[in-house]
Amino acid sequence: MVTWGDVTRWDGEPLSDAIGPLNREYNELTTAGEDLGKVNAPDGWTGETATAAAQRGNQIIDSLQEWTAEIAAARRAIAATADAVSGVKNGVKEAEQLASANHFRIGDDGSVIDEGPPPDVPEGQQESVANERASLAKEIQERVRQVLRSANDVDKDFCTVLDRVLAADTVDAGAMSNDSVTLAAAGNAGTALGSLSIPTPPSGDATPAQNAAWWASLSKAQRDRFTQDYPKLIGNRDGVSAKYRDIANRDILAQSKQDLKTQLAQAKEDNPGYKDILGLENSNIGELEAKIASVEKVEGLINDPTLPNRHLLELDLSKTRAEAAVANGDVDNADHVAVFTPGFTSTVDGSLENYDQNMADLKTKSEQLADRAGNGGDSFATVTYIGYQAPQADEGMFSPGGSVANDTAAKEGGKELNSFLNGIDASRGDNPPHLTSLGHSYGSLTSSYALQGGTGVDDAVMFGSPGLGTGDTGDLNVPDGHVMSLEADNDPVADIGRSGHLGEDPSSMPGMQHGETGAVPAEQSPTGRDLKGVEGHSGYFTPDSTSQHNMAAVVAGQHDPDEQDGQIVQGNNADMGDVAGQAGRNVASDIKEGAEAAWKFVTGW
Repeated sequence: MVTWGDVTRWDGEPLSDAIGPLNREYNELTTAGEDLGKVNAPDGWTGETATAAAQRGNQIIDSLQEWTAEIAAARRAIAATADAVSGVKNGVKEAEQLASANHFRIGDDGSVIDEGPPPDVPEGQQESVANERASLAKEIQERVRQVLRSANDVDKDFCTVLDRVLAADTVDAGAMSNDSVTLAAAGNAGTALGSLSIPTPPSGDATPAQNAAWWASLSKAQRDRFTQDYPKLIGNRDGVSAKYRDIANRDILAQSKQDLKTQLAQAKEDNPGYKDILGLENSNIGELEAKIASVEKVEGLINDPTLPNRHLLELDLSKTRAEAAVANGDVDNADHVAVFTPGFTSTVDGSLENYDQNMADLKTKSEQLADRAGNGGDSFATVTYIGYQAPQADEGMFSPGGSVANDTAAKEGGKELNSFLNGIDASRGDNPPHLTSLGHSYGSLTSSYALQGGTGVDDAVMFGSPGLGTGDTGDLNVPDGHVMSLEADNDPVADIGRSGHLGEDPSSMPGMQHGETGAVPAEQSPTGRDLKGVEGHSGYFTPDSTSQHNMAAVVAGQHDPDEQDGQIVQGNNADMGDVAGQAGRNVASDIKEGAEAAWKFVTGW
């Protein structure tokens, strides 16, 4: 059994150095075999001596065939093992760097040793730091386990090949016809024997950290091969790099479109009168048509030459409605990554394109603010995440799973978003990005449940929120002072938050930062330009608006609640929010009771 101490000392260079001599030996053997075959039984030579000579020649050829196959098998196995060792060593490097950066150490037996938190942890944050360190210790341990699993897989495969080589059991040379089988053919058989398997991925319920550890332990060649052969095991695997998820999902997208069209044609053939007695479309046919529209929308977006740098990080067509996540920018390497989760009525076919444009505008604004602050070298990526079944207008008010009047869909979606966010963080090893979560409307509730499960998110912005499913910003597991609420005037959804139906009103939650959404004249603007005010529920992304500016400043990492440097336009309505929140709570029980009040709640969206 390979130990952590063993793999830290692994070195693939001697294996790589052995390939050249083996190649030369192989070429000399195959050449000698061809020459021997020519003189083994000269034309016209007969009799006992000729027969004995032929028998001896065949024995030599059999030996050469075995030898050639052995060298070919060893050569292939050594090359594959050298490559695999590079992947294992990368996994070791990532685990040890993550441990070192956070004051942990990994023992030779694979144990994770906590060398203590930083000495300057504020007293009020000791518990949260302790919880974070417990999570880090668990992630490092998972990385160690996965690296050792991959290392033992490589070791076992390599030893299996070497055992057969040493036992002269690579090919059955005696069964080969020396008249028709060349040494090259024996070499091909040996080469096939020398291939190594790729360590299988963790189970489907693996954590993003486990997935990231497995991925880190693979070489580039192994990653390429696995993604090509098994795209469905890569496309939605949180913890795998965005680059390879995009490659896998693009392959899946093309095949899925054809599959859906085939299913739709069959469904219509099976149901020629597919309109029911009320004139409503067969629900299965409607779902298939919507999914095809979603696939085509995604296809058009990620392949649009005028929209470079789009990457498909998630594609799930197994549920009622299609789910997808599209990135703009290099999520694997960007200094700042923002993930936006929309809310009520959001669908891939109906919403993805517009939201992607919103995210592109926000990315540009964040880059401008970074440049203005002297951080022009910072890179950015944004993600539009429609990776859950957002409630729809045609779903019943009291639907147990889909109604906007309850938090069922938000809790389910929160689990998926939690994994997605953790996957981005885990895939970056010891170089995580400054990660921001953006949640709008019901999507803010979904984002809140995701954050409550623990993520690598550094900042969060909740806007147009009906509630966050909690009354304490500390439950969101984001650094103190790094959760911001934006509430525009005349936003009926944000007003609903004062009922307490879906948690404390964000505008009055202790510890919540409040961003301005009204107009700001140039002389008061940190950019020296007018910032537009927004009203209602759907204008928060308005270009050159105060709300967009505030979101961009957060995404750019320029929001420090302890040092207001002019990059954030702080709202003047925090106190008013507290007053309004208290007034709302006075009537909360009345609003939460009764179908009529619930119906008003729904129709306000």
